[in-house]
Amino acid sequence: MDRHLLLDERIIEDVKNAELTVGTVKKHDANPLFGEDKPWERRFDNLYANIIYDEEDQLYKCWYSPFIVSQTTVGMTRQQRED
Repeated sequence: MDRHLLLDERIIEDVKNAELTVGTVKKHDANPLFGEDKPWERRFDNLYANIIYDEEDQLYKCWYSPFIVSQTTVGMTRQQRED
């Protein structure tokens, strides 16, 4: 199996307190970046997650693009889905 790695700095707008390092990544099982705590958040690798530190709120925030299809939630409000 051929493996390819593409590093394109043109798509990175800004980097602070970080550097590009090529190496082997190993995820720690007890320390996920985020979890699926709602029934509709089943893991689909969530496409491309973006984790950004918000200095004003002093929080790390994660934006991701899940794809959700559920006939049972069509027409329901978020509160109704959480209940």
